[in-house]
Amino acid sequence: MKKSLKHIMRIQKYLASKSHYSRRAIEQLIEEKKIKVNGTYIQAGQNVKHGDRIQLERRKITVNLEEVQQDKVLMVNKPLGVICSKKDEKDRPSIYSLLPKKSEEKWFMVGRLDINSSGLILFCNNGDMANLLMHPRHELVRTYRVRVYGKACESHAEKLEEGVICDGVKLQCISCRALHNQRDGMNQWYEMELKTGHNRMIRKMWDALGMQVSRLVRTGYGGIFLPQNIGLGKSRMLTEKELEVLKKNSKSP
Repeated sequence: MKKSLKHIMRIQKYLASKSHYSRRAIEQLIEEKKIKVNGTYIQAGQNVKHGDRIQLERRKITVNLEEVQQDKVLMVNKPLGVICSKKDEKDRPSIYSLLPKKSEEKWFMVGRLDINSSGLILFCNNGDMANLLMHPRHELVRTYRVRVYGKACESHAEKLEEGVICDGVKLQCISCRALHNQRDGMNQWYEMELKTGHNRMIRKMWDALGMQVSRLVRTGYGGIFLPQNIGLGKSRMLTEKELEVLKKNSKSP
């Protein structure tokens, strides 16, 4: 009789959820003959089933596929000056220090913000879901509030929607609109929506028009928006309704 796919799982996926190793690191351990299943060295991509005995270096793990992992997504309001890496040679504060201290979850970051940007960052307890939310084919909408220094006008916003060439590549946004009630001298705030998250993309686009981005705040990702009651450096779990919205927008099965 054919086994149900619900009762088997790839070894890399299972061990990544049960240890601090990434899937790539697990593949390396498999190549180095440091992982056995039921006393036998295994190959990358091999499936494990409920009750299998895994020996990972000195650790012994009995596979339990009956424990269904509940998807959880955490939203964090990243402050300026915080990096999106776990380690830093300059000892700058890391966003990982803002995650819940008592949580036993292994968190996977969805996208990044550079040290000079702030706002919404999502973390998933499921690596597959995190990859799904970041994959370009799903074109999840990212929403930003952008403060631009310079004599910006409506034609600039139109040009960004049409697309500008940066380093030989055409970059464009879905929409760009001026927030006219938030003008301060030579500074003008805009709300921009994009379907991609290339490194420093917004800054490069405005720079191509001779403008300088002086503040960049991500306010939304995949239909999830940062509430005003979550202060800088604070976090909370997505509600069931918000999680449904995020999965629907990412076409998650």
